[in-house]
Amino acid sequence: MNINIYSLLLGIFGQGIIIAGFLLFRGSCPDNILWLNISVNSIVFWLLGCSFGLEPISLSDRSQKQAGGLGIRWFSALTYAVCAMGFMIGCAVYGYGAEGVPFKWQLIIQVALLFFLLMGFVSSSAATAKTGEIYQKEQNHKQGKADLKATFSNLTYTADSSRELPADVRSRLHRLSEETRFLSPSSSREAEMIDGRLVQLASALRPILFNPGMNTGEIEDLLCQIEVEFHRRKQLAD
Repeated sequence: MNINIYSLLLGIFGQGIIIAGFLLFRGSCPDNILWLNISVNSIVFWLLGCSFGLEPISLSDRSQKQAGGLGIRWFSALTYAVCAMGFMIGCAVYGYGAEGVPFKWQLIIQVALLFFLLMGFVSSSAATAKTGEIYQKEQNHKQGKADLKATFSNLTYTADSSRELPADVRSRLHRLSEETRFLSPSSSREAEMIDGRLVQLASALRPILFNPGMNTGEIEDLLCQIEVEFHRRKQLAD
């Protein structure tokens, strides 16, 4: 939430109106109930002002994790405001004399409502954290695929630069590099391990492509392992 000086000054002005209004029109309201009512109204005023008067979601946050708990926070704020204000007005209508609602019960009810408000905020924070966690996992999965694609792109570039490399090996590497484009990001632990294994195998294969004559057997062995891992990875994606 972004707070500027004008919003703060407006809030202070509103707070002053609340206090002045209660003091000027207190009637027969006792001091303890008067300050309880001022406190409740002040909490509702700042709560609703911060919840609906300020930017709820930061536009610079690409994860937009605040949206995950926004509904819970707004529902908690509105429910508290309605219940707290309704109870306060009901007590005022009922009267402040001997037949009115005792101060201790008013205080207990208002504190209980405030407790439920805080519980709603805790739930909102948990939902926000969960949204951020899911976004981070998705970004990690996308980054893993991007790293895999870049690794095989570099591998095919090296293969094209090696004039002595057999055409069938070059063709197989191009096919594998093309297949990385169609691998979908996977959240499974096994898929992450296979992706890491593919990057390791490709990194081990790349240096020996410059001298294929002396590394024919090793090139074929690594290439076969890569093809097997690709087959396993595609099965997980399917």
